[in-house]
Amino acid sequence: YQRRVHGNRIIVSKKSRGEDPMVQGLQRKVQQALREISKLRELLPSQHRQDPQIGPQGELFVVFTDIQDSNKLWQQSPLDMKNALDIHNTIMQECIQKYQGFLVKSEPESYMIVFTSGENALQWCYDVQRSHLLVEWPTNFLNIPETSIIKNGSGIVIYKGLRIRISMNFGEAQNELDPVSNKTDYFGPIVNLAARIGGLALGGQIALGINAVKKLHSSCPKLLQMGYQVKLENCRIKGVDQLELVTLLAPLELMERLQEAELAIAQLSVTGDLSGRVSKTQPFKWDIAVDGSLIASASLLDNGEVRKYEAEIASLQQENDQLKQELKECKLRLMYTADRENEIEQYKQEQLKLRQQLVELRNIISAMNGQWTQAKTVFEQLKKMSLDRYEEVKTHYENACKSRMQELTSHFKGDQEAMTKLKVDHYLIKQKYQALEDLAALSLNRLNRLVTVSLSDPMSPLRNDREATLSQLAGLGAPSFSMRMDSEIL
Repeated sequence: YQRRVHGNRIIVSKKSRGEDPMVQGLQRKVQQALREISKLRELLPSQHRQDPQIGPQGELFVVFTDIQDSNKLWQQSPLDMKNALDIHNTIMQECIQKYQGFLVKSEPESYMIVFTSGENALQWCYDVQRSHLLVEWPTNFLNIPETSIIKNGSGIVIYKGLRIRISMNFGEAQNELDPVSNKTDYFGPIVNLAARIGGLALGGQIALGINAVKKLHSSCPKLLQMGYQVKLENCRIKGVDQLELVTLLAPLELMERLQEAELAIAQLSVTGDLSGRVSKTQPFKWDIAVDGSLIASASLLDNGEVRKYEAEIASLQQENDQLKQELKECKLRLMYTADRENEIEQYKQEQLKLRQQLVELRNIISAMNGQWTQAKTVFEQLKKMSLDRYEEVKTHYENACKSRMQELTSHFKGDQEAMTKLKVDHYLIKQKYQALEDLAALSLNRLNRLVTVSLSDPMSPLRNDREATLSQLAGLGAPSFSMRMDSEIL
């Protein structure tokens, strides 16, 4: 296969296999070189030998991507284009890893990937288109018309940065291990058609073959309905004998990306040309399908019939513009209605959940009311028992206190009489003691006088034993005095 650039398109076509001896000689040399490369790889040490990467087998989704106006961007701003290409490759690698795709081959501006799951393949296409709107591109890069920011009437960004064109087909592709890349490579009619239908799409659009559409309808119809579709019927693809049905697809929020395709189909109905993307020998007429999508159907008309319809088409061009405006308004109404229906459905689900919670709360309240009634009954019983016990204890303690008070009162009266008697006895004893003290004092005075007289008498026997006499007097409690033989006593 060879890759060449034609205008804004990248065309992939099979190389010529003519009978030219030079071509045959070159082919033999290439095959011999591949065999030698394979042998040299086997001679490499194990630590330097790369294990072959075996891709999936059987029926697969084959996806091709390329960048619109890449050559022009390289010429206008090579440095910004290099940085933008790094951002693009990072997005592609992350999406391939996220959705379990197998990278067959990649060039600086294009990729070939296969998927075993239709859901992963279609989600990968959506995610790639959305991710290129979310990243931060170089500021100067967005000033270029081919990569500038474009918004729809609602202010939503539908184009920003690189415009990525994606094409996809489904079927069982032939495969073999590429001795150069040491990876599984795929070829055959399915791969060829997947690569070439990309020429019908513009940057930011996804082109699907009829086999891919049928498989996606059966495997993931809801995911397919999340994209806005424009169908191109009976398209003549280079290298394909039969006419093909190609579906252009874009995420619903980026549906304005397909307006250019609708305009191109309308132009094709007049000029018989779709900017070189389909055969000019097959004039097209377009119609509105039942589901609201724009369908381009081919009819084999001769030039006379074409001229016959040109006047009618020209007169209907103004009506066509009005119908397109009405169609756009209807689409917006449908989207608004769908949003409202989704919100109503969400409200109904939330209301159902709230009703279930209300029923549960009512059951809980009923159970709590029953428990409250039981607790109230038990409380009343306990209250009654407590009051009865209180009265009983109160009566008991009142009687006990009264009996104890009477007992204490009787004891107090007896103690009071005894105290009075003791006071009388004490008073009498005190009187007697006072009398005895007076008598003792009188007796001591008398004795003192007698002793004094006796000591003053030289003939008295007490004088000879003065110390003994003084001791005896002290034992009797007599007052101490000195036995001086002063002149007055003498």
